[in-house]
Amino acid sequence: MNSQMIFKKLIIFDYEKKKSKSIVFDKGINVITSKDNQLGKSTIMKSLYYCLGGEVFFSDRLNLKTKIHFLEINVKNDDYLFIRNGKNIVVKHKEKIYKFTNMTELSIFLSELFEFKIMLESRGGEYVVAPPVFNFLPYYVDQDRGWTPELNSFDKLDQFIKNKRKFYSYYHLSVLNEEFGKIQAQKKELEIHKDKLNDNIKNSRSLLNYIETTLTAYEREINLDSIKLEYETTLSKYKKYSYDLNNLRKYLLNLNEEVYKIDIIIKGIDTTQSGHEKALKKIKKSSGIECPQCHSLFEVQSKDIFKINYNIVDLNSSKIDLINLKREITDKKQKVEREYSTLKDRLDEIEREKLKSKYTFDEVLKFKGMEETKQKLTSEYIENSDELNAVKSEMDLINRKLKEWDHDILEANSLYKEMLDYNLHLFNAEENKLPDKVEIDHKLSSSGSGQVRVNLARVYSFLQLKEKKNKEHIRLPLLIDSPKGAEQSGDNSKLVLSLITEKMELPNQIIIATIDFESFYDIDSHNINLISLNNPRYGVLSNEDYINNQFEIDRYFNVYWQSYN
Repeated sequence: MNSQMIFKKLIIFDYEKKKSKSIVFDKGINVITSKDNQLGKSTIMKSLYYCLGGEVFFSDRLNLKTKIHFLEINVKNDDYLFIRNGKNIVVKHKEKIYKFTNMTELSIFLSELFEFKIMLESRGGEYVVAPPVFNFLPYYVDQDRGWTPELNSFDKLDQFIKNKRKFYSYYHLSVLNEEFGKIQAQKKELEIHKDKLNDNIKNSRSLLNYIETTLTAYEREINLDSIKLEYETTLSKYKKYSYDLNNLRKYLLNLNEEVYKIDIIIKGIDTTQSGHEKALKKIKKSSGIECPQCHSLFEVQSKDIFKINYNIVDLNSSKIDLINLKREITDKKQKVEREYSTLKDRLDEIEREKLKSKYTFDEVLKFKGMEETKQKLTSEYIENSDELNAVKSEMDLINRKLKEWDHDILEANSLYKEMLDYNLHLFNAEENKLPDKVEIDHKLSSSGSGQVRVNLARVYSFLQLKEKKNKEHIRLPLLIDSPKGAEQSGDNSKLVLSLITEKMELPNQIIIATIDFESFYDIDSHNINLISLNNPRYGVLSNEDYINNQFEIDRYFNVYWQSYN
């Protein structure tokens, strides 16, 4: 089965200047070369995986805002067209057109196309589908950043912590798979849940200790019904005495009002008596009464004197009756006041009993509330403890599974170290001694031109290991930009190019960009697709190329616009 991806044709188009550059690739070895630098070799190399969603280090001079990239690829004998304009990527496959505006959607599409998915832990602690660039990391060595100890050929990798993103390489080797990412995500969720359960158990235990200490201050065998009955009885008595006291208070008010009325009447009698007595004295002094009109003198009859005396006596009698009535009411009032005072004292005593009973009743309710809370907390404590044990059991299963993966990773690292040790010698970089423990992403530094050969040995070792681990994996094109850099000697340059083109024995499509290839490569190159750039410096795009490819560019553009409909 053909499990390769092949770059077929790339077109870089400047739609403002109406300039373009078209490159056709073969499925074997392709070499982009020129007699001088700054002719566009690296721009072409960067554009390839850029079309598929990778972020690369383009020069500001290129001005991506006016560029649109078209790339024809073949995956397992099936053709696809990728179009990239800024953050928008359009894919055409047969009659279907897909438009992607974010890298997560594109990653899912590519994972289905390449039949493997990379999942990494984000800085937020979530396991997510890795961006497209992680599919391409092993297959591109950038001119400037690919020959450093870090192998940083792509941009925008820092969205993942370095010691988390290193796992991507094991997905390429089929050591890890989508299940690993899902289990890691599940483990992360379980760890969060475990911490929450531990906090709940800790809080429950603390509250239970507090309640247990508090409850020792109370009598455990308290009859709440009895306390409640006592409180209600006291309250009933209080209400009754309060009612009786109010009735006495009203009765006293009525008696006081009667005494007040009697005093008013007696006062009126006293006033009337005083008037009669003054009239009687006046009559006795004078034998007659002078008429105020005619001044005639009239004799006072004895019957008038008798009448006045009778009125005086009658008033005295009434006054005596009233005084006797007042005395009776006053005696009754004093008796009622004594009853009122006695009842008031009893009511005050009942009030104190009521307050004491209510306090006891409230304390008992508090005790009962604590007992209920204790039961609830105990139940929650048991539930959380049982759930925590279940979580721990689940995590044990996960950790055992992760240990199996750890074992596979260690085995892959061991094989990688063996291959790297051999290839360092092959690439004439045997001065670099490997440490006892080597991981696939292990940074390996060398001085001067040795770094180029060390990095080639690393890339080659990884791809060899990938062939060994899984024959069915997808093989993406290997892009190597400027392998003769860092002041390689003539012999080393020939060695590097011959190793890449003849002895690497990789089934991948290989694209190399190097200056003055013909002068270093003195072996038969009939199996190499040689792409020579003869354009002026900084002039890789041209009007002539656009005129020659206008029909195809217009056709591609039509696909791009269709994606918006």
